[in-house]
This record gives sequence, C-alpha cells and structure tokens, in this order.
Amino acid sequence: PARRRGGHRGRGRARRRAGAPPVLAARLPPPGLLGQAAAAGRGSDGGILFLSRLDRDRRRAVGAAMDGAALLAGEWPALRLRILGTGRELSRARRRARAINARLGREVVTVLGWADDPVPWIAGAAAVLGVGRCVLEAIAAGRPALVVGSERIGGWVTTGNFHDLQRANFSGRGAGPAITAAGLAAELRRVRDGAVLDG
Repeated sequence: PARRRGGHRGRGRARRRAGAPPVLAARLPPPGLLGQAAAAGRGSDGGILFLSRLDRDRRRAVGAAMDGAALLAGEWPALRLRILGTGRELSRARRRARAINARLGREVVTVLGWADDPVPWIAGAAAVLGVGRCVLEAIAAGRPALVVGSERIGGWVTTGNFHDLQRANFSGRGAGPAITAAGLAAELRRVRDGAVLDG
C-alpha cells in the first residue's frame, strides 16, 4: 500500500546514503561476526547450504560443490551439503548425489529441491553458498556466505569486500578463481576450521 511505503521512505533514504542495500543496512554484520558464525557452525551438524537453480547454467557449480563435499567427507565426518533449489536438472542432481553417497557409504550430499521459505534453512546452516539474493539473505541471518557463480568463486562476503561483490550483484562474475571441486573444498575447510572470514 502507498501509505506503508511512504512510512519507510525516510529510513530507506538514510540506508541508501549509508551505501548498503535498504533491507540489509541495519543488519549488515560488523567485523568478526561472520567468523564467529563459522565457529558456531562447528557445533552444528556441519550443514552447508547451497541455494541454486538446478539447470544447465549451474551444472558446473552444483557438481563441483558435490564433489568438493565428497573430497572433505573423510576429514569432516559431520559434513552435510544440502542443495536447495529446483529446475530441469533436479533429477540429474539427485542421481549424482545418490552416487556420491553410495561411494562414501553415508549421506553427505542431499538435494532438497524446492522450498517455499528458505530462511529457516539459511538460519540453521553453518555456511551458505549461492549468488544474488541468496547471499543477501545469508548476510541478513548472520551466516557466512560464499559467492559461488556459474563459473567462478567470488569469495566469502566480508565487510571489507561487500561493496566490490555488490557491484557485480553477488554473481561471482569477473572475479575470483574458476570453480573446481578442490577450490570449493578448500573454502569449506575454512568453515570446518572456524577460520575468521571477516576482516
């Protein structure tokens, strides 16, 4: 309604002047919070959440995330990678996850499919992988967020690189190393080790 929008107009302008997205300005994590969240995640079930469309454009990223989790499974017994999303490649992704789990002898990768509300999944994750709005939701929930584009790893979102990543809409385009299973495994290892991701 017009009256409701008008009631928040002044605060929205102030937030834009501060340089952060209007919905996030009041909740942008201060230095150190992302690292604390990662350390707290060590006491959870090790759940890593990857929010992504499941289509041909995202096949490389989703596959590398699965293979990266498989690489870490031996050294991180509690690790669980949960993939939240749907698309034409949902069945393919689930077949790949089943094959990985069968090879490892336990469930490491779970393809959840669609969820009407991803926020509870985000809030309960040790870390969140994704692009765009998914990254913003993770930041708003105080979770460590790794920008994983279709071809490149954009990096962990920190107060130091927030605006650089924002300029590319948290897409991972034009920055960071190419996506590989080993590269994603190395990034996730930082979550396991409780590394300070903010600086």
